[in-house]
Amino acid sequence: MKKYLIVIVWMMNSVVGYSTVYTVNVLGDANAGAGTVGDLRYCVNQASNTAGVHTINFNLPTAPYIITINSPLNLYGAGTSITIDDT
Repeated sequence: MKKYLIVIVWMMNSVVGYSTVYTVNVLGDANAGAGTVGDLRYCVNQASNTAGVHTINFNLPTAPYIITINSPLNLYGAGTSITIDDT
């Protein structure tokens, strides 16, 4: 019984991982950024490549807020959950 419990706890830890908030502050689609700040593609790639529950929010300079995506974004990664908060 203890073997199964250890496996379940280990699996839960590997899926949950860490929680990070990424901030989109650039309107481009060049995969540009550093740390937890950059354009939408950069933030999505950073979140997708890191296990955990992540949030992507926006802090853009001035309207209009139009981001043209040049190719599909990968919103899925192993053990990753991504919420895009546009409020």
